[in-house]
Amino acid sequence: MNSTIVSETDLKGIITFASESFCRSSGYSKKELIGSSHNLVRHPDNSKQFFEKLWTDLRQGKTWKGVIKNQNRFGSTFEVDVTIGPKYSKSNKLIGYYALRHPSSSVISPKQNKIDEAFINYTKMLDNVTLGLVVVDELNKIVDFNNYFLKMFNLDHYKINRINFKEFYFDEKEFLKFKEFKNTNTPLRTKPLITKFKKHEDETIFVELSYFKLDEYHTMINIKDLTTYMNLSERIEELK
Repeated sequence: MNSTIVSETDLKGIITFASESFCRSSGYSKKELIGSSHNLVRHPDNSKQFFEKLWTDLRQGKTWKGVIKNQNRFGSTFEVDVTIGPKYSKSNKLIGYYALRHPSSSVISPKQNKIDEAFINYTKMLDNVTLGLVVVDELNKIVDFNNYFLKMFNLDHYKINRINFKEFYFDEKEFLKFKEFKNTNTPLRTKPLITKFKKHEDETIFVELSYFKLDEYHTMINIKDLTTYMNLSERIEELK
């Protein structure tokens, strides 16, 4: 999806996710974009009425499509074909919006439309499973995650951008095993393993992990919280 500019916002239009392509086109870094209003790239030629209509559609749960003129940090103008849609929580509560953009001068192929549709479905899937899901790059930087992962570790979209996945491991040996998996050629998911993760500085949880290589640079980690189960097992052993 290198040609697709991706961003996500909360209900107030505050940016919670920005793709690398969004950073390049806007001229801003991720650090500058995350937590800022999407108005940061709004072009003054766009009328107030234009955005009022756009927001009316979005708040009604509709998906909006059209061409929007943006302005980067250096004052240059770039027009984009945009698809903006609602993001829902597992309880079907509206929690924000996603936006997929392509330069309006580019030809959007049927294949690219299918890729965009797959991305939308993928995002919905991530946000509606009761399992922590994280995607990391070759440097173990978290590049994608679902809301359940944030809930598991009491994180928000702003904190997650400052965390390396390595920081969650309680056992250094388990992290080294993860690194070994990333260096193998197999794309297959590993057998689930149980280890400890750091939830806070003074709290750990038992988790079941499995890894799946998405491509040569990205790995998906499935995380299941087993703390309640493990504590119960320990209690049963104590009572025997």
